[in-house]
Amino acid sequence: MRKSNYRLDIDGLRFVAVFIVILNHYSWGFSGGFVGVDVFFVISGFVITNQIYKAMENNEFSFLDFWYRRIKRISPAMLFMLFIVGATFTFVLSPNDAIVFYKNIIANILSLSNFYIWREYGGYFSGLAKEAPLLHTWSLAVEEQFYIFWPVILYFLVKIKNIKLFSIISLTMILLSVLFSQFGTERAITASYFLLPTRFFELIFGCFLSILMLKSEVDFNRNVKNVMSFIGLSFILYSSLFFNERTEFPGYNALVPVLGTVLFILSNGSFLNALLSNRHLNYLGQMSYSLYLWHWPAITLLVYIESDTFLNKILSLFIVFLMSFISLNFIENPIKESKKINKKHLLLFGFFIPSLLAIIISWIGIYTNGFDQRFNEYENTVFKAMTSDNNERKCLSGHRSYNRALSSECSFGNGEISVLLIGDSHANHLRGFFENMSEKNGNVKITEYTLDSCHPIFDLTHGNRNKPMVATTCRIRNDITKEIISKSDFDFVILAANWPTKTPFVYESRMNDMLSEYKSGLLNTIRYIKKSGAEVIIMEDTPGTGDLDFNCPVKRLMANDDRSCVANVDKNGMSYFPSILEGMEEKESFYRYNISQLICDGSKCKLEINGTPIYKDNGHLNKVGSELLSELFIKDSGNLFDLL
Repeated sequence: MRKSNYRLDIDGLRFVAVFIVILNHYSWGFSGGFVGVDVFFVISGFVITNQIYKAMENNEFSFLDFWYRRIKRISPAMLFMLFIVGATFTFVLSPNDAIVFYKNIIANILSLSNFYIWREYGGYFSGLAKEAPLLHTWSLAVEEQFYIFWPVILYFLVKIKNIKLFSIISLTMILLSVLFSQFGTERAITASYFLLPTRFFELIFGCFLSILMLKSEVDFNRNVKNVMSFIGLSFILYSSLFFNERTEFPGYNALVPVLGTVLFILSNGSFLNALLSNRHLNYLGQMSYSLYLWHWPAITLLVYIESDTFLNKILSLFIVFLMSFISLNFIENPIKESKKINKKHLLLFGFFIPSLLAIIISWIGIYTNGFDQRFNEYENTVFKAMTSDNNERKCLSGHRSYNRALSSECSFGNGEISVLLIGDSHANHLRGFFENMSEKNGNVKITEYTLDSCHPIFDLTHGNRNKPMVATTCRIRNDITKEIISKSDFDFVILAANWPTKTPFVYESRMNDMLSEYKSGLLNTIRYIKKSGAEVIIMEDTPGTGDLDFNCPVKRLMANDDRSCVANVDKNGMSYFPSILEGMEEKESFYRYNISQLICDGSKCKLEINGTPIYKDNGHLNKVGSELLSELFIKDSGNLFDLL
């Protein structure tokens, strides 16, 4: 029996949302298919508020009953997926990846998956995230967190009987949350993508739409509804087709799918709404939650074992629909529709016990280093090398701590020769390289002072054109660095960074040629350092892994095959920064080293040294790899500090 306010067209819209998400994740077009999640957010806010608003008005609402119903709706299908996916990936993942996976399971059960994924993988579109089996659970965590706070907020809003005041408060909440989302997106786009505060407006758009329709019984004639639903679906389809991973999101751009969803819900009774009320689409819409749960682990499995061919994707999609059918008909619907289930029994056997069991198994997996007993000693040595971290002392600052002071914790080596290492994460990933050099020389002390995404070029606001705040904090950090250099007595200052492979962007460029301004800034930096009495060492960057997975050496070992782990890199990009330096050497003297030649032959670059992986992701060296490069350099040319 359906409730009187149940709408078939919304279930149809749910299927549209999950359909574009799946097409995006399977790389079948729809570069902006991730906006399907935004459609879900609006629908969730609308449906939840529809269910509880009248009960609150009539003083019939129970917070405990509401949260029980959310657990009843979400948890059984989720836990079913976690146990099946957990068992499958335990036999597939390397110990390093398994540990990350088990931690994600625990975070997911605690409704903190979005925080964990943000901190562990960084961006939603990063290379690492594509192999995260539970990446998609970030959005479920956002909804679960919203379900905690929204009923409390609504409880107080319902008490406001003055319609005008209620409307002002509602519009203010929406406006402020939209502005905050844009503010956050401009300053911390990865956090903003995953966290509730910057997604809040999407959910409350649906909430206040529900209240509007309940209070005013707003309605339009059929022709207006037809236009509204057409515009609404067009907004959703436009964003799913033309947005992509480079689109600044959420922020203002998220308003496109959000307003599209609002328009569609408002146009109940239109031709398109009736079309999406089709019983087949309605059934698939009811399956949308399970489809969302199962599709991402399926495609991740294919990507991880490098078998994501078209035919395998079709087969995996069949399995996704099969598992979703089982989940809907044998778990979701029986639990949802049964009148005989005891609440305490459901909470105990449908949530607490299986959750606790999943946490215990995951904890054992973490404690045993990803069940590393599956592999021999040599294999585990290789796995551990890949996760060795040049930033184990946390000397690479994030932009929230851009102004932190120089620390003795970030110094290594003992000796009379004093060296300062500055730059971004690509300077930090040379820590193992220089630490090894310092130890072997015995008379060198190196202090690291690095900031993420910050080139060591003074008096220049430059960087990613979409991140002005990052460029500004970088400039301030470089001002601090200038002061440190002027007040200290360094013998050498090492500049290292993810140097540009094409024309760099300069925010406050006074020239038509930004490259000229970048060159001028670098030259002035060299001169400033030399004026302080220190010599300058510039380290050219190591290449990224291109289209080749940095995990290649590990996956070859696990698969026991003979695949090549040699990356094809952009030769023009690799030669861009060296061409900048060549022009400067005529104007100012400095030391310059290119360690990429130790692993590269032209545009072919190895991802390993003697079978040991040297990268920790697609762009950064792991610490063991950094140390191995140091050994190769010493063998090839001698100790760098002996050559100065």
